[in-house]
Amino acid sequence: VDSSGVFPLFLQQGWNQIANPFGYEILWDQVKISIAQDKVNIEDALRQDKPQGLWEWDPSLSCYLYYNPDPADQFAIMRPWHGYWVYAARAETIYFYPEPFFSLEKAEENNQLNKKSILEWKIQLAVKQNNQQDLFNYLGIAKNAQATYNLFNPPAPFNHLDLVFTGNLAQDIKNPAPTLVWHFTIKNQSSDYPVTIFWQGIESIPSNYNINLYDSLTQNWIDLRKTAKYIYQPKVSERHFYLLITTQNRLPLDQLGTKLEILQQSPHPLTEAITIKFKLPLNSLNSPLIFEVFNLWGEKITTQTFPPPLTGSLHWKATDQKGQPIAPGCYLYHLKLNQYEILNK
Repeated sequence: VDSSGVFPLFLQQGWNQIANPFGYEILWDQVKISIAQDKVNIEDALRQDKPQGLWEWDPSLSCYLYYNPDPADQFAIMRPWHGYWVYAARAETIYFYPEPFFSLEKAEENNQLNKKSILEWKIQLAVKQNNQQDLFNYLGIAKNAQATYNLFNPPAPFNHLDLVFTGNLAQDIKNPAPTLVWHFTIKNQSSDYPVTIFWQGIESIPSNYNINLYDSLTQNWIDLRKTAKYIYQPKVSERHFYLLITTQNRLPLDQLGTKLEILQQSPHPLTEAITIKFKLPLNSLNSPLIFEVFNLWGEKITTQTFPPPLTGSLHWKATDQKGQPIAPGCYLYHLKLNQYEILNK
């Protein structure tokens, strides 16, 4: 390649394998993208849903390396004779410029001085089994979080251990809230060796947040502030986990799970009032709960909506929609929480 001129490279929508066209190191942020007939750098393009940062497969570590997990940080070195994965939201052309490159140490120093992180905090999750590992997975919060802060998970080698957030993401950034839940799946596990999940960055989360990991298979809860890893023996090729970060101390962990489920109701049959305890699905904790009551002829008695935060129980004073007491007896009630519904007597 003639290093005296600009080198254009067409990207297809989705994942692309690319390389540095020159025989020397260049900065990823020096690569330009055409937007409305102007060529802008990668950092500015990211704000317009343009290609994300670089993934490189490291055979010595047997995992992908990601160079810029912080949306504000586009510092990455493209080395010659190395291949990289990059995700493009749409088909477009990028341009490599043969600009002079200073030393790695100077580049890092300049990057740290000029970078102001968009993220309020983040956690790095990693998983390892035998000689396979997936190290670069991130979750965090940012004010006015945008879809461009998230990173798609690169294509995994055949049957290679893989940690993936919902939406096929390797990085999932949310807006701040009192209760936050991330769902992730560990794929391509072998039943021959134990799997270890470990994490970094817990210290960056304010101390008033409780941080717990839920294993949906064993229904175990792990306090991430008290231990640095979780080891389990896989029984299936995929395993689902939920990470709960909340300031709500009234949220009982033993009443949280993967579906809406009645645990207890009393008294039965109804007299003056009733209390219903139920298990809450972790992916719906920030949604309102709708409670409806019907008589045995199917006539609606009342509808009540319980906004979040939900506590895993509700109390109904046995009154109709106008607040008038109803007669003791048997009634049907309907609970609805997002896609979850229960009809019970």
